Amino acid sequence: SVKLKDVLKQLKLKSVKMDANQLPSIYFGGPVDMTRGFVLHSTDHVHKDTVLLDNHIGITATNEILRDIIAGDGPEDSIFALGYAGWSAGQLEAEVQVNSWLSTKADSDIIFHTSIENKWDKALEIMGISSAQLSSVIGNA
Repeated sequence: SVKLKDVLKQLKLKSVKMDANQLPSIYFGGPVDMTRGFVLHSTDHVHKDTVLLDNHIGITATNEILRDIIAGDGPEDSIFALGYAGWSAGQLEAEVQVNSWLSTKADSDIIFHTSIENKWDKALEIMGISSAQLSSVIGNA
């Protein structure tokens, strides 16, 4: 697995306030362009290039956000990911319409403060669903 200290070294960024054990983990953002990264973060710290997804969550894909994080001046909450998932025009919307996806409102607590192992169950819980209620069998009713 890729370590953030290795990415920082490749980008010629040196951690000022954090040692290697304090650096955040790198998440798998998706299978497309694994050399590109982005930071999903709280909006208490934004840059001119930050895209605000809502009042609590932003996304920034510049080195400056990494510089701020490793200097201890970045957002309170952040997730660093390499790669992304992509869809052709209209593809995702069509998949949502035919119920290929379950979707719910973004929840900062789940995104930033829930372990990766529990995110799925917590998101389902918000929707009033238990994973025991789901089936791998596909059909129409």
